[in-house]
Amino acid sequence: MSKTFKFCKAPFGSIYVRPNVRPNPQAGKQTEISFCCVQTEKYMLKENETVNDFWKSDWAKEHRQQFLNKEWPSSCSYCEWKENNNIESDIGTHQQITIKEYNISDGNEMAKPKYVDYRPDNLCNLMCTMCGPSNSNLIEDMWREIPISPGWHHEANAGIDGDVTIEEEELVTKELLGNHTMQLKVLGGEPTINKKVHSVFQYAIDKGYAQNIDLKITTNFTNVNKTYDMFDKFKSCRIQASIDATGPTYDYIRRPAKWSAVKEKLLQFADRYENSYPKMQWNFNIVWQLANCFTVKDWLPELLDMFYNDPKLKKIAKQDVGLSLINCDGTGITLDAIPDSMKHYIIDDLEDLLKDWKHNPFAFKDIETLIKYTENAKFTNLQHRAFKRKFTLMDQYKKTNMFELSPRFKELYDFR
Repeated sequence: MSKTFKFCKAPFGSIYVRPNVRPNPQAGKQTEISFCCVQTEKYMLKENETVNDFWKSDWAKEHRQQFLNKEWPSSCSYCEWKENNNIESDIGTHQQITIKEYNISDGNEMAKPKYVDYRPDNLCNLMCTMCGPSNSNLIEDMWREIPISPGWHHEANAGIDGDVTIEEEELVTKELLGNHTMQLKVLGGEPTINKKVHSVFQYAIDKGYAQNIDLKITTNFTNVNKTYDMFDKFKSCRIQASIDATGPTYDYIRRPAKWSAVKEKLLQFADRYENSYPKMQWNFNIVWQLANCFTVKDWLPELLDMFYNDPKLKKIAKQDVGLSLINCDGTGITLDAIPDSMKHYIIDDLEDLLKDWKHNPFAFKDIETLIKYTENAKFTNLQHRAFKRKFTLMDQYKKTNMFELSPRFKELYDFR
């Protein structure tokens, strides 16, 4: 039984949409849809079904009723786990949605989702260690060539040519965006290189919707291009910079990107928008994972210093919420592959950093969160075997070497 219940507005005002998904090799392209990206169960739109059909479906009504009954739906188990462990969950991202009337059938007084989370496809320019084929077509290419995940079917993600089909354009624009839309959240792949994203932004601007929409976009900051020029057309823009480390650890995780080049682009961005707060805000998205935990003492101080102390970056940093820290949950790349006898390396490093940042309550909380994530990791032989297989194959394909990052990887690899 759950120790903690927290009411979530997502079923009453939010929608997550991912077109171009094949749930199995035999299925045609379908649209995956739910209230939130972290829901463990998603609804697949059937042929000829619309977003409105989902919004008023029995699936949707059941979720709303459970929250009104102060019950956790089974698909919300990830946030339930976080709340039970005193870790900030994704519920907070939906709390700013203004809902005057909670309605089981229609969600809210406008009978339409006010918060839109759009994931066009997996078109990306990086092959990050923690990502799977649903997040990057380069990872998909890698999985086609080497047996990283036995049983994976090759056509899980279809339609990554970057062109917008009429059906998809109408789904995202005519069905989802309008005068009722308060927030638009966009992820990929990498959205700044995706024609679909540019088209959706242009539609929102041309129709006059953008001036009333708070935009949230997650980007790897490798391409500061014409898409960035559209950000200030929206009511506000919050940029989540996907950066999981600095220096050699960053270069290892986010191949083929280089930290030196990305850091320069971040600073250029700060030059352009340093006086644009609060309309323009940014934060780091840091995925806590095997690939960066053993070197945390090398890279976290630099990111904390950039976020909290850099004279220009801090002017547009969303400091009052701290860093955006994501606990990785993929097989073979989580801290569940680390035996208890080795976890002290990470916790000792983090506790040393606590002493250095005790003057900053937000940074202190960031570090405490990473300690909690580490302490809560549960070692399994399955995860350890998966780590050895996955990292070995990825190193061969990407021409990287985990043992060069830290001698602790060799100790972990040899653990029996």
